[in-house]
Amino acid sequence: RELALARAALVRRSPEARAPFVLAAARSAVRLGRADAALRWLRFVPPGGAASVLRGEALLALGRAGEAAAAFRGALRGALGPE
Repeated sequence: RELALARAALVRRSPEARAPFVLAAARSAVRLGRADAALRWLRFVPPGGAASVLRGEALLALGRAGEAAAAFRGALRGALGPE
């Protein structure tokens, strides 16, 4: 119930305003062994940076190594900037 209320409040915010809260929820979900929940939270923020790293960690925990590697590459590309 509380998560549903939080989610409803977050979707009304701009992506920039909701990102810190969504990333914290996703990080907690990964640490609690709820990678599936982390991926659901991460749908609310655009890929890149910390979101891509968390997406990669969640995918890896779910045994989806190829997708995890792509997420990590995306995070690295974002950190290094354009070639």
